[in-house]
Amino acid sequence: MRLEDEPTYDADPEDPRSSAAVKIPSAQSQSYADHMETQLERAHTRKGRKAVKKEKREAAGVVQVFLGGACNPTIWRKRNAIPLLKKHGITFFNPQRSGLTRAMLQQEAKAKQSALVLLFVIPQNTRSILAMIEVAEYLCVSKRRNVVVVIEPIQEQTVIAHQVIKGRELEELNKGRFYLEHLVKRHPDTHIVMDNVHEAVMHIIGKIKNGEYRPPRDGNGCCSATGVSCCLM
Repeated sequence: MRLEDEPTYDADPEDPRSSAAVKIPSAQSQSYADHMETQLERAHTRKGRKAVKKEKREAAGVVQVFLGGACNPTIWRKRNAIPLLKKHGITFFNPQRSGLTRAMLQQEAKAKQSALVLLFVIPQNTRSILAMIEVAEYLCVSKRRNVVVVIEPIQEQTVIAHQVIKGRELEELNKGRFYLEHLVKRHPDTHIVMDNVHEAVMHIIGKIKNGEYRPPRDGNGCCSATGVSCCLM
């Protein structure tokens, strides 16, 4: 729609003010509609490439992050990790479920083998002995796997499985955590220790978005490959 005082021009190809001198089709023409449709298709293609890759990974049971470590009674997955991963469109596998079946163990093993990065949290409210052993196993036999570990020391008088942790047991559990942290720091290329879950998850998200994690080249699922869930204490 043109205002009454808007100047009009003849369609002179030599006049830069003329619509004939501009190579963009008019909004009313079919060629303009085709032009815009092509541009939209290209935009959708660019944006859709990552979505297509994501769908293919999910269909194949492949995830980007495995949320490892002891499960019950921990809540760090639901409260901290999963909301952040969902917000940034990162796929993950959560082994924290009610009950365990053979099918669940197989699914967990597959996710652990194919994940770009393994996040293990050794929380202060569980002994996490099996989880610490599994992290140590990855250090020994799967040095090419990307592993991020959060290690929390157990505080004195902490109650775990209806037992107060104190004395020699407290000392040994924290000593194990200290030794594990020392081992992880000896492999800085693929393994890293973070101070807390939020920091660890944001570190992982940044690495994935920057394409810094390579897919695993070995099929070692460690404990899950032998039918043991990382959620067992």
